[in-house]
Amino acid sequence: MNYLLMIFRSRSDTLAAYRFFSSRGLNCMTVNAPRSLVKSCGLALKTSASSAVVLGLLNQYTSASTVKVYTAEQSFGGATYRQIY
Repeated sequence: MNYLLMIFRSRSDTLAAYRFFSSRGLNCMTVNAPRSLVKSCGLALKTSASSAVVLGLLNQYTSASTVKVYTAEQSFGGATYRQIY
């Protein structure tokens, strides 16, 4: 199963982004951010939407400079992450 993770600088930024993306019809949820990807904020947004859709919405989001977007490929040994934004 593949999905995208969006990681923001703080929990409040993550929750604000959740409201923004949800109000624009993106099916996403807040999840615990993987420790291998973050140092401070413990939340991330997870979505199965295509990267084109997410990146298109990020262009509309005013705080897009505060986000990192990763593709995640789930396997039996865990997930592998690759930064795309």
